[in-house]
Amino acid sequence: MMKLTFNGKNLTSPGQLSRELEKSVLAAVDRQIKAAAPAGVKVKRTSQGYVAEGDAASIQKMAKRLGK
Repeated sequence: MMKLTFNGKNLTSPGQLSRELEKSVLAAVDRQIKAAAPAGVKVKRTSQGYVAEGDAASIQKMAKRLGK
């Protein structure tokens, strides 16, 4: 039996590892997108992706930051 610890959780099956990795990657992407948003832009995660609300110049600035 293999025992692995990832982010403080003991994992014993490949399915658990897969779910934890996916959850970790999604959380990292979420943090990066929200960190790229300048003042005046509100970012929401929806079932179809992310929605940015704000003025066009600020959203373009956010897009440039994410493009790096």
